[in-house]
Amino acid sequence: MEEGSAAGADTSFFHGIISRGLLNRLRELDCPSDVWHRHAHLIGRPAIDGNADLRRLQDHARACQVLTFKHSAFCAARYVEQYCRNSVATDDVSCALWKCKEGHTSSVWHAIVADRRHGRRSTFAINVARDAEAGRELTATAERMRAIAAACPDVKMARVLDCGTVSLEYDGVPVDVAVTRNEWVEGAREIHPLTDLRTGRQNLILVERFLCSPLMPSRLSSIVGRRLTDIESAVVEHDVARFLEMAARSQPISVNLEEGDLVWNGTNAVVVAVNLSPR
Repeated sequence: MEEGSAAGADTSFFHGIISRGLLNRLRELDCPSDVWHRHAHLIGRPAIDGNADLRRLQDHARACQVLTFKHSAFCAARYVEQYCRNSVATDDVSCALWKCKEGHTSSVWHAIVADRRHGRRSTFAINVARDAEAGRELTATAERMRAIAAACPDVKMARVLDCGTVSLEYDGVPVDVAVTRNEWVEGAREIHPLTDLRTGRQNLILVERFLCSPLMPSRLSSIVGRRLTDIESAVVEHDVARFLEMAARSQPISVNLEEGDLVWNGTNAVVVAVNLSPR
């Protein structure tokens, strides 16, 4: 089983990582994380009689305006439509869109837009906020990243190219979902820390994909990828330190490897997201 899908007669896609607002809400209620892990794949479906935990989780999700996978896909596609309408000078366009990763704050989509008449192609990442609170965080971090890029033109960071909203009918009510368009880092892999249980040493892993538990399809059970070499790990450490030093000229922030803020492009570490709280 891979992240984001549940195999069976009724195969469907879902977000496996809990959204920021719902995560904070469950923490405030002292609700165990297993409630999410057991029911994440059912969030967007009708409530099941006798399953009080699922019903409560669905109620909390609606209160936080948590987007289902279908909602997120709609918003990403709608943004591509808007982009084509405003930025591509022809109707002879082909588009491809893939969901490539997700986190507490946003789902990330890889978009390729081809202007067939003029032989041009645009490739970019679309970040779709996971819920209302995540939308505020996504907008704030996008603004901070723009400020960093303006102050430090040479910084190793994916640029934020646009920041806006997409309208979505949510539970019968129109809501504005925060969306950003970011520079796509070609051939990049997420850098994730992983502790070696035998030695206690923390290694850096280049993630190919995350695997999930068959019994709890939103619980990450293992990682498919490779360990960075000692030389590559030293480059990552240097690049992150340099980035934080340069970013501090604008305002101190931090980079969280646990949340996918860093990718490896084959030679260097590139920041793709930031945490507004400095460590």
